[in-house]
Amino acid sequence: MDSGITENLPSVDQSFYEKLVQIYEKLDIKVSLTKNLEQAELDEYAKKGAIAISYCPPAIETAAFKQCFTDVLTLFAEFQPAEDKTLKELVQITAYSSKELTDKLSGLFSGKHLEELFHLYQYPMPSLAGLVLAYTIKPFLQSFSLEIMKDYPLHHWEKGYCPVCGNGASLARLSKNENGKRYLMCSVCETRWAFARIACPFCLEKNPDNLGYFRLEEDQGYKVNFCRSCKSYIKTFDESGRVLSTKSIFLEDKETAYLDHLAQREGFKNLHILEKFY
Repeated sequence: MDSGITENLPSVDQSFYEKLVQIYEKLDIKVSLTKNLEQAELDEYAKKGAIAISYCPPAIETAAFKQCFTDVLTLFAEFQPAEDKTLKELVQITAYSSKELTDKLSGLFSGKHLEELFHLYQYPMPSLAGLVLAYTIKPFLQSFSLEIMKDYPLHHWEKGYCPVCGNGASLARLSKNENGKRYLMCSVCETRWAFARIACPFCLEKNPDNLGYFRLEEDQGYKVNFCRSCKSYIKTFDESGRVLSTKSIFLEDKETAYLDHLAQREGFKNLHILEKFY
């Protein structure tokens, strides 16, 4: 793709996301598993395509959740002052008792939506309210992923969505030390898992005639793989061409937003959304 099309790309303020990650790093998050699993049982779940959060949900400390929520809410107020009414009304969530909050989070992990559990329709801007909650939940999902991946290796996983939280992959990585082996990466819980080199992560299309990619001449470390069958795309990072600019998959996803813009301008869809739960 001609590098000239990088002109006039929309500017993205990365400082919001950087400050968000700083909030996460300062938190003392402790997440425990609510169930002990045998490896054979885990393998069966994986073969069925069940995500870990559905059969082994995390136990989250509600005090830590409220602290994270308050910090995230304050950050949104700094960057979204025009939506002050929604943000001020969201403060009521901090009044939930530990049991109420635990019940709502349990409902979320069992498949209910944020919109239903937290009555997002009552806020002036429901989508903003949902995003605040989604960003609050994110670091706990990341901690949960580290915990479950440490004790329970996820074998037999061949899906394009995250085996831990169920979100669609946001990035792909081609390993430099494994002959270009492909890994998918989730920017929500930061899980990484192996996936077929030639296949669409979203519809599993394997016909090379329906798969393609483009790259920018000045950005050889990245390319955008797309699927003509489902009109989706995924940003792919090649370790042989560059190093990641950040250790956070979430920040890497945000810093490469210019590739999302280009792919969507070509008519392809981003099937990864943090707001999956609502």
